[in-house]
Amino acid sequence: MTERSNAVPRPGVETEAEDGESELPFPAVTPFPIHALPEAIGTFATASAASLSAPPELIAVPALVVAAAAIGNSRAIQLKEGWTEPASLFAAVVSPSGTMKTPALKMATEPIQGMDCPEIRTWAADVTVERLGALLAENPRGLLLVRDELSAWVKSMNQYKGGKGADRQFYLSAWAGVPLKVDRKGPGDGPNSISVPQPCLSVVGGIPPDVVHDLENTSGDDDGFLPRLLFSWPEPMAVRWVNQGVLTHVQAAYASRIKELLDIPFKMHPLELPLTPEARELFVEWHDPHCDEMMAEGLQPFLRAAYAKFRGYCARLALIHAVTANPSAVSVGVDSVEAAIALIHYFKGQSQKVMSLVRTEYQGEIDRCRKEILRKVSVCRSIQKRQLQKNSSFPAEVFNSALETLTWPMLCIEGGNVLLYEPTNRQGR
Repeated sequence: MTERSNAVPRPGVETEAEDGESELPFPAVTPFPIHALPEAIGTFATASAASLSAPPELIAVPALVVAAAAIGNSRAIQLKEGWTEPASLFAAVVSPSGTMKTPALKMATEPIQGMDCPEIRTWAADVTVERLGALLAENPRGLLLVRDELSAWVKSMNQYKGGKGADRQFYLSAWAGVPLKVDRKGPGDGPNSISVPQPCLSVVGGIPPDVVHDLENTSGDDDGFLPRLLFSWPEPMAVRWVNQGVLTHVQAAYASRIKELLDIPFKMHPLELPLTPEARELFVEWHDPHCDEMMAEGLQPFLRAAYAKFRGYCARLALIHAVTANPSAVSVGVDSVEAAIALIHYFKGQSQKVMSLVRTEYQGEIDRCRKEILRKVSVCRSIQKRQLQKNSSFPAEVFNSALETLTWPMLCIEGGNVLLYEPTNRQGR
């Protein structure tokens, strides 16, 4: 774990704000509700986590996203007339390097990746939105996007368009399942439009705590991208040697269930599953108090936005639970809604943890660049100015202005290196 991630406030610990005032401690965080998973996923996640000496959610959250992608556009949930939700999830596993998040992601995604073929694509990785739009058009059932490092995914957006493209908006629309139209260069000189009437995309990947800020909009505008991610930030476990791997029959049961989900008949439009009367009553019983929490005075803007998305996510998770537990399900019952509510309660706590890593208000470019510089220098204590500027997400004029305001008493520059100001660095003052 880096110095930065060591410094991240932990739940139940009172922290000190930049102005010296105490901030409220984090609320108690709910353990991951492994019991709320369908049996095939829960058993696989528990066994895989034990074999890796890792927290179960490191496997369970990606496995939930894999199930969502396997269901894809074959099913949707109807909460009432005019309100349906697709089976798609965007999830981010927050964990420092060396905590087994990459092996866990590989174990969870392996079944759906193994079923990919030129005729039917099931997943993608490092892909432009133009290519992804084409893949979604060619595979209307839906796709899984897997990124080992989600920060690289976000940084790749608009990289060929001088930062002026609409890649983030593409993913916002895909999350909502609204029609997409992507313009790309055709074989001739004119543009070639790709239309996706009902996109279904699920996204999963890992990210270290230190770079969660990379997921934010560098323009400073709140585009609603970050609150659409289901965050899981498990408490790290000491990695230890484990003799036992995942039993073959457990792996086979998980892979078999993912294949069953992929084999659900798809007729170009999702079959909408209604809530049973008891399940609807339970959903409403959860829904209204949740909305009261969402509108509570003083709730941080990031949490308010995340809580708004949890309304739909609760329905999506109920759908995924019902269909994964029984691919032949024709409705969503109480058990599935109970499981979804338990999962949302967990994700609420995780969003409150992650709140410490995102800005609480949107600031000017120079202020945000100052924070970026301080964060990077505080990790390594000393870094070449040229390297610091090269890796900055801000233009040169903003970077230079921000660095100038930080040079003593916070930072000093010596021999082309930027250092934290300390008494031993007096000559750099």
